[in-house]
Amino acid sequence: MFSLVLSGSSMAQDTDIKTATVEDADFKINSIGSPELNIDLKLALPEGFQLDDESFFDLNNGYVALLKSKKYAELIDPDAVKVELAPAAGNVIRFIITGFSQKLSELIAKEDADIHITTNAPILFSAIKGTETLSYQLKVADVEKYTSNKIILTEAMEEELIAAKGGSIFMTSNVFDFGVLPQDKSENTATEFYTSFKYRSKYSFAKDKPIFFYGEGLLTTDSQDTLNYLSLYPVSYNFSKSKSEIIAQVGVEGNQTFQNYRVAASIYWQGLLENLVDLTFGEDRLRLKPVIKIGAKFYQEMENNRPVEIEDNEFSNQVFGQIYYYIPIKKQYSLILDGNAFYDFNTSVNPDEEIMFNYTVTLGIEIPKTDFKTILKIVGGENGITYQKDQLLMIGFMADLFSLN
Repeated sequence: MFSLVLSGSSMAQDTDIKTATVEDADFKINSIGSPELNIDLKLALPEGFQLDDESFFDLNNGYVALLKSKKYAELIDPDAVKVELAPAAGNVIRFIITGFSQKLSELIAKEDADIHITTNAPILFSAIKGTETLSYQLKVADVEKYTSNKIILTEAMEEELIAAKGGSIFMTSNVFDFGVLPQDKSENTATEFYTSFKYRSKYSFAKDKPIFFYGEGLLTTDSQDTLNYLSLYPVSYNFSKSKSEIIAQVGVEGNQTFQNYRVAASIYWQGLLENLVDLTFGEDRLRLKPVIKIGAKFYQEMENNRPVEIEDNEFSNQVFGQIYYYIPIKKQYSLILDGNAFYDFNTSVNPDEEIMFNYTVTLGIEIPKTDFKTILKIVGGENGITYQKDQLLMIGFMADLFSLN
């Protein structure tokens, strides 16, 4: 957190310190580099006088600026939401807010939240005109007054923040949840535990090259569960620099025990659809657009667990399509739809020559004062590696990975 305020400057002893006034306040997004929110307070200074940038930080060394809400103070974590102070062009004092998240976006939409910035002492600054110097202080009450009810996140700002964080495609690439399969719903009639995830991360050594790691899976304490799988792609390359992506991947796919596994290479296009439904009912929620994926996969089986008559390891290919849609519902609910359809051209693994599919439906309910949601999750359809069919009901928790942090 950047600190504001008083040092041993001679200004502290100046008895002729004027009270500063603010003629305008502006709230905006800075999406260059690391995204941040800016609140600019334009100072009303005498004609010809300019804010002295050079002395500003010395005069304000040691004070603290915080984002506050009179009614929902507990929802703003001071360790996560940082507020820095700096002078800006045009006689402006700028508050820079980082650590912005979906939770904060929902909070600032509340009409009675009274989101504002406060400091633990007045902000001191000098205004200069030639050899003339005037000393000013911006009182704490005025800081709170001029920043109150100015932090309003519009839909366009939300889209800009999402784009600055890599877009909806990137944000939906990282998902993690864990919980239990109830005893009466599990295959072996015992309570089981599970974790499911999707994770995408760029390699640090790649610098500006679009090479990244991608992995996904569903793992449970019953390692033989029909729908369990693990897919790891250590080599993934993005050929496109547009909002959509063309991805090529090479990796290994298998069930949890790797009794079935194969080496696979895929190429697919991934892009965004327009939002199909709006279930916010007027609440200000971040609405990530649906992500659609269409592509082809080539694979060589290394091991399989099929009946003897088709036990040979197969080389084959398939085409597939997938949609992932995160739907916010009212103030604190979310619905996640993840569907995948695929057609395998090898009649040994797909003797009925049919389109197979699998799906996940997740309902999340935000847990107040935490970064988790409780979830009810249904997974069903054909396992894309073993081609076995099943359905599972799960309950548990989901990390708040749709945050814009």
